[in-house]
Amino acid sequence: MKHTEYNRKRRRRGVRRLLPAAVCIALIAFGAGKLIAYFARSHSVKQTNAALQEIYEQATSPAALPEATAEAVPSETLPSATVPPETVLPEARLRSEYQSLSGEMLPRMRELFEKNGDLVAWVRIPGVVSLPVVYRDNTYYLNHDFSGKSSAAGTLFLDERHPLTVQTQHLLIHGHNMHDGSMFGLLSHYRGLDYVLEHGLVSLSTLYREETYALFAVLIVPDDPGDARYVPYAGTAAFQSEGQFNAFIEAIRAHSLYAIPIDVQPGDALLTLSTCLDEDKLVLVCRRLRAGETEETLRQALNQSTRR
Repeated sequence: MKHTEYNRKRRRRGVRRLLPAAVCIALIAFGAGKLIAYFARSHSVKQTNAALQEIYEQATSPAALPEATAEAVPSETLPSATVPPETVLPEARLRSEYQSLSGEMLPRMRELFEKNGDLVAWVRIPGVVSLPVVYRDNTYYLNHDFSGKSSAAGTLFLDERHPLTVQTQHLLIHGHNMHDGSMFGLLSHYRGLDYVLEHGLVSLSTLYREETYALFAVLIVPDDPGDARYVPYAGTAAFQSEGQFNAFIEAIRAHSLYAIPIDVQPGDALLTLSTCLDEDKLVLVCRRLRAGETEETLRQALNQSTRR
């Protein structure tokens, strides 16, 4: 009897000793499974992005497309959202356009547009990002890829309050800060001044025109409007007056991590890139090159940037 009880106690002690090891093994297996799933998703996202980039880069001239596709895309196929006329600067009314939405579609955009009619642009910063930008609303492309498949990485998208129209002076693009560096995952490096100096020019191809923008502010913006660091950078696609525009630029510059000597005037077109950074938003604000300006001139100005 005593011997039987002794054996039972030994077995219970053995089970108690093995239990922590079993738990550890289960946790390791679970973690390994999660890690494998993460790398699989990351690989899939990168493959998808690489395929899109190949399409974009290969179609560099009208000769790369069938002659029948050289027609302009009917205006009804473009995003229908508009900016109310009363929100446009008097200076903007004197200009033919802020954004070009007519003529012959860029060959490199046509094939992508045929795959997804939500396409509005392609944003490229060498060594940082080169991806399509879509427009629908502020939710769908948070978790869908360019082809409409479910994806945690989503797709870069134009803010629904900043539609691509002739009158839109300020374009705002959102993208996820992915840990594998995809989407806007490398924008966090702009917290270093050297990165700003090396990657301060942004190329944006809309359906009909490719243009260059120069970075003039990098901000970390909290979601809480009551926070002293908060700047309302989203929601204004066009400005009601020069005063409103100047106040916006002053607020942006005042909260920038750097003093970047890029001149900005009320008639300039703006481009903002936004991504999450922990509980905040990392925001890059740029202005478009003017007629007669060169990229080299703006690089020289960028090289004079200093940390605040």
